[in-house]
Amino acid sequence: MSKLVGVRFLRIDRIHYFDPGDLDLSLLETVVVETESGPETALVVIEPSQVMYSEALGPFKSVLRRATLDDLKQ
Repeated sequence: MSKLVGVRFLRIDRIHYFDPGDLDLSLLETVVVETESGPETALVVIEPSQVMYSEALGPFKSVLRRATLDDLKQ
């Protein structure tokens, strides 16, 4: 299984798991992820070392990149 990160779209939203690819992400980084409705920003709330893989059900979409200032303004 590839490594995963857990992200939240809203503060009270449930955790969604995404594949960060080659990105080395840390807690509380803002990222852009691929969703069914297009790219969206999300906050990393679970690092790869903290993921309980037995709770993560795939398939998993990708983290596209770290969020830029332009992403955060939208």
